[in-house]
Amino acid sequence: MEKKPSAAVAALFALFISSFTGLTAFAEEPTYSETKFVPMEQPKKKDQPVQKTEGEIFQENLETHNALLNTPTQTEVTDEGMEGYMVRNVQVSGNNIVPAGPILKKALTTGGLALNPNTLQIDAQAISAMGWFSDIQVRLVDVEGGSAGDSHAAQNPAVDVIFEVVENPVFRKLEVTGNTLISADAIQNELHLKPGEIANTAIINYQLEKIINDYHQAGYTAARVLDVAMTESGTLYLQIDEGIIENITVTGTKKTKDYVVLREVRFKPGEPFNINQARRSIQRLNNLEFIAGSDMRLTRGKEDPRKLAVEVQVVEDSPLILGAGVGYSETERVFGTVTVEDPNFMGTGDKARVSWEIGSKSKSNYALSYTHPWLDKKETTLEVKVYGHTHEYTEYDRGAHEVGRYDKKSNGQEITLSRAEGEYTRNYIKLKRRNDKYVKPIDGYSTQYYESSYDPIYEKEFGTPTTADQRRKQNFGETRSITLMRITDKRDNVFFPRTGNMTTLSLEQAGFGGDFNFTKLFGEYRYYVPVKKHVVAMDVMAGYAWGNLPRSQRFSLGGSSLRGYEEDQFMGNSMLKGTVEYRVPLSRKVTVLGFLDAGYAWDKRIESHFDLGKIKVGYGLGARFYTPIGPVKLDYGWGRDRGRFHFSFGYQF
Repeated sequence: MEKKPSAAVAALFALFISSFTGLTAFAEEPTYSETKFVPMEQPKKKDQPVQKTEGEIFQENLETHNALLNTPTQTEVTDEGMEGYMVRNVQVSGNNIVPAGPILKKALTTGGLALNPNTLQIDAQAISAMGWFSDIQVRLVDVEGGSAGDSHAAQNPAVDVIFEVVENPVFRKLEVTGNTLISADAIQNELHLKPGEIANTAIINYQLEKIINDYHQAGYTAARVLDVAMTESGTLYLQIDEGIIENITVTGTKKTKDYVVLREVRFKPGEPFNINQARRSIQRLNNLEFIAGSDMRLTRGKEDPRKLAVEVQVVEDSPLILGAGVGYSETERVFGTVTVEDPNFMGTGDKARVSWEIGSKSKSNYALSYTHPWLDKKETTLEVKVYGHTHEYTEYDRGAHEVGRYDKKSNGQEITLSRAEGEYTRNYIKLKRRNDKYVKPIDGYSTQYYESSYDPIYEKEFGTPTTADQRRKQNFGETRSITLMRITDKRDNVFFPRTGNMTTLSLEQAGFGGDFNFTKLFGEYRYYVPVKKHVVAMDVMAGYAWGNLPRSQRFSLGGSSLRGYEEDQFMGNSMLKGTVEYRVPLSRKVTVLGFLDAGYAWDKRIESHFDLGKIKVGYGLGARFYTPIGPVKLDYGWGRDRGRFHFSFGYQF
């Protein structure tokens, strides 16, 4: 006859698992990784948008699993009516595949101990955590074969504890939906699922969390498990949501066409959202001259709330740059210059630039350029330049002594094609034709390098041309060349870099029917280190050339390239230079800095070897002003002999 302890105490009680886990081959004692994982967020309401800020661009983990594998209810066990019972034996029933030994090892309850409902509940939880069972019940039976608690039980009666288990189905196959970045076979391997083996929900659960974490680590922060269920026949159904983008919209544009913005975005509708690609997209947009700033916002899709809608927000910069100036030269007397530049021509993202010089004698000075950044989907860029001008030039010897002042007429054409290789690298090929002509010396200067009156001693000593005709032929004529270049740019911003680096490698070969035949190699490396709100910028460059180089194609240092020295004071066929700047932004429009330059250009005509002792050092202070007509650079540098001001246009390195 069965005996019952009390009506309030169940002779049978259920303890169920609250999450799903995975599968492995049986061992005497199943083992699994001790790595901890953080549970995913609870599901958000469908009408609740995903919030995004600039510091926390997008919210990770949009929803948690909305369905769990084999999720039963849970029954609480109390000690009411169970005082005085002793445990005789502990048994397992219902297990057909899982051995009883590993199950019993999880139980603290053993024969000879007093019956404790708290311990029984802990035992049931430990057994469920093994992951092999979909249901666990504990049954208490007295030693006479009845249930414990019968009114006829003797003092300190004994009971047998039976853990009744329902094993998980044997795995047969996996069916996955929503996976585009990882194959079903790879997922099955990650879950340790083998056909013919019993499914272990503990390992499945852990490995699913690991898979989702791998998604997040790779930047797919919206990835989640939508549903997981297993049939009695052994089919495991898994639905993954990788955070698919429903659509992308653009806001904030006035002149810029939407496709110009969208082509810089590194993902497309129908693809999974990736936070790393989003950050890179913002960076690329901010590197456009006509975009002052950009951001992104994520919301739920309108047609499918499980998908994402991406809103690209941009702020346009001044669309047109106008520049004008007035100057004076001996040949032109008073002259004016006008520059018109549109970095976003007709809202297409093309860059057009026209500049011309209007003088009292010459009207032929001009420069035209046009850049089309997207010839095709492979980001092929075409740039065309045409120029012609006559300018006054001053030449110095290495001691900063003026040796000539003359007018030079130059004209040329350049065609450059480039194509992206990966995210940060571009390869270039440039075709160049340039013609330089000596016009005449400037009146009033007795020392003229290209005139017969010039008779430098060092040139006679080293056997260089000694006549005016020879010197002119050596430095003036037509250059035709092809340049191959490779640039890897990982700076955070091309205009105001704070972090990252940039590497440039180039090879130029001249000849092809021109007057000069030479080969030039050049390399440069830039590196940036933020120091709170300040920046340390470093630049190292080196070059080497062989053949007959005209003056216009030689490596040159001095002026803005080696501050504290005259413009083009050091020229030669090889060069080495390094720069360090400490930049302090005072506002968005003004930056001050301290700098140290060191470099030299060796001329093989007068120097037989690389003498590093000849490297010149310049140091000083500078300021950068970002005006409506472009950046203005003003530096004062001290060289070996004295200090000099240096004024130039263009962005800092």
